[in-house]
Amino acid sequence: MELLVTLAVFYHLVALFASLTGVFLALCRLRGVATERRLIRPLILNGELHLWLSGLLIIAFGVALKGMPYFDNPKLWTKVILITLWSLNSWLLRHYSYSGLDQRRLAMFAISLGSLIYGSFLGVAKPLAYGVAPFWSLLVGYVACLLLTGLVLQGSRRWLAPPAIA
Repeated sequence: MELLVTLAVFYHLVALFASLTGVFLALCRLRGVATERRLIRPLILNGELHLWLSGLLIIAFGVALKGMPYFDNPKLWTKVILITLWSLNSWLLRHYSYSGLDQRRLAMFAISLGSLIYGSFLGVAKPLAYGVAPFWSLLVGYVACLLLTGLVLQGSRRWLAPPAIA
């Protein structure tokens, strides 16, 4: 069973890389940098789906190994909240894709990137599980990560802006 858990975690990591690549390529497209969409697009669009599937698989293995107390982990519920917000945000980015990098789109990219970064942190923060860090503090950490990511993107706005045509 431990081997299956390890494989599920690795699957989750691959899905994370695909999702992070999607955020990076979307920022590149906003800058006007050409990306090979035919090859990359299915991988990225499926990255989000595979994050959900692999996460559910990890939860299923956790319940199989630890029983219902597996759900008593505030870290798990923080990840459920952030991945739900990230998925909604990704859907909005895909369906309301305007050109340019206005404040709203910058905030949406900050939510995407900050959610993936903080979710990754929670994934490796095993010592914070099962109430060592209370739920509210994990949520405060998430909000802080979103704000910091937004500030970094705001500071990088000059780099993110499309190149000027001479």
